[in-house]
Formats: sequence, structure tokens, C-alpha cells
Amino acid sequence: MSTAYDEELLQEIATEVREGLAKVIPDSGEYFSRLASEFPTTGSRIDWDSVPNAVTAYSESVGQQQIDDFIEFFDKTVADHGLEGHVIYMGDSATNVALVLSLTTLRNHLSAFISIPQHHYFVAENFDWCLAFTFEGDMGFGRRPSI
Repeated sequence: MSTAYDEELLQEIATEVREGLAKVIPDSGEYFSRLASEFPTTGSRIDWDSVPNAVTAYSESVGQQQIDDFIEFFDKTVADHGLEGHVIYMGDSATNVALVLSLTTLRNHLSAFISIPQHHYFVAENFDWCLAFTFEGDMGFGRRPSI
């Protein structure tokens, strides 16, 4: 079942979906199951302390400044780790859909995505890495550990 936030996301990337630049998966459950099998978790979050060489940060800011802090973390992480290709986006509560799109397309809409009040996960299509942002301001990036 689609949520109001799903509809916001789909409206945000409607052009990209029409042009075949983004794919909508109606239920993100399968991707969350795989994420939990590829990365160690604690509760409903990735346990970054158990991911070798994970990079974490925290934003004490709120509102737009917190969004800006995550965008800065995102951009630095993409550049520092040479991330490219397609990524799966999923949120953990307010949205049900998952989106598959290029990092460039994602970056063009990143502010709108992370303004939704939920935890956000950006995962390489092959689950080799994950970048996460919580609405409490936690940020993390790591490569898939051997678990």
C-alpha cells in the first residue's frame, strides 16, 4: 500500500521514471531483508561499530541544516570512496517503495528524499556498500563486511 510520502517521492522523480532513469519497486521489504543479511544490525539500524573501516558522523543540527550536513557527508563519501553506478534507495518507515537509480539522479533529488522523517538507506545494487542517514542525525558509510 502506497503512503503519502511514497507519492511525494514518485512525484519528485516522475520525469526520471518516465525516461527509464529510475525504477520503482513497490515494496522495499526484500531489499531490507538483504541489507540485514549483508550488514550487521543492532535493532533496526546498521551496527557501524561492527563494520570494518566504517565512516560515521553526527549532525546536531535540525531542519535544513541537518539535511545540508548529510548532503555534505554524502558528497564527500561518494568522492572519497569512488562510488558510482546505480543505487537502491529505501526508507524504513514512512515510505514503502524502493527506488533504483543512478547516483547522479539520486544526488539531483537527495534533499527531497532525506527531508522525509525516517531513516534512509542508499545501497549499491550489489550490496557492496551502504550509506545511511537517520532523522536523528546519525550518518554512516561502510563496505559490506564478511559476516
